[in-house]
Amino acid sequence: MVLVQISVYGTTDGNNIANNGTFIPINLIGMYNIRITGIQYHQTGGSGDAFVRVIGINNDKLRLPTSQYPYPIFMTNAQTNGFGFDQSNKDYHFNGVDMDGRIFMNVINTSTGVAPTGFTNLILTLDVEKC
Repeated sequence: MVLVQISVYGTTDGNNIANNGTFIPINLIGMYNIRITGIQYHQTGGSGDAFVRVIGINNDKLRLPTSQYPYPIFMTNAQTNGFGFDQSNKDYHFNGVDMDGRIFMNVINTSTGVAPTGFTNLILTLDVEKC
């Protein structure tokens, strides 16, 4: 078992370059069982009902082929401009994922299909085990 963190940036600042909607290098090649153990999401622009959104982590590896959205989704909170998710009991998993050294990541607002207004960054934490 290995923990892997993937950082997706919606904006470029002094330390980070926007990489949403791109292939992100990840040092995994072969077949893996993958569990999402954490999601941290942040957006700017305040809070309130306008910031309650269903956010999708559209990608080419962690797929849900029989769901309405074929990728993981989560809902933001009206009370804050950030979101945290801890699934350390490992219920949310994908078996037999064929990794090729990179993963396409595109954080989207599911109602518009594009990056959420104010999206700054997302950190996806994965528990990865070779098959």
